[in-house]
Amino acid sequence: MALFAAVLDAAGVGAGTRVLDIGCGSGLALVLAAQRGAVPAGIDISPGLLGIARERLPKADLRYGDMESLPFAAHAFDAVIGVSAFQFAGDPLRALGEAAWVLRPGGRLVASLFAAPERCQSTVVHEAMSTLILCSAGGARAKEAAGEAAVREVLVPALAQFEDSDTGVVSMDNTFRWVAASR
Repeated sequence: MALFAAVLDAAGVGAGTRVLDIGCGSGLALVLAAQRGAVPAGIDISPGLLGIARERLPKADLRYGDMESLPFAAHAFDAVIGVSAFQFAGDPLRALGEAAWVLRPGGRLVASLFAAPERCQSTVVHEAMSTLILCSAGGARAKEAAGEAAVREVLVPALAQFEDSDTGVVSMDNTFRWVAASR
């Protein structure tokens, strides 16, 4: 939650801000943006996660799609964020270019990424996914290419070390870095 708050602060998200979350997943960052009075929109490649986001934000403009080809008009947003998203693009520069395209002049783009692998416990997830040769594509693409069973087969053992045996909750400590830019 602290990362999302920092990203929203850096993007200047507040009342009336039209904000796009690229790789919005289940919509948590957009829920927090809406609580600030922003007008939330998002895009993600995972239909399942978008379903959760739509339940959380029934009035938001949430679309299925690829960050390398955004289905939004030029200059449509005051702020564009990507929380741990752009590293999963096949072509991150193209994805960032698309993000800049939909950002209004004077708007803010904030992208966060995992820090160095040794500073992130979730590195084990990426290493497990690399056994499927799908690490850079992210979980949704891994599921499409290898199937859910194969993804579970590599992730369950990798995540076991972070699971609380009493609750089943998986918690990982990660360090992130982020950059903010104005158009």
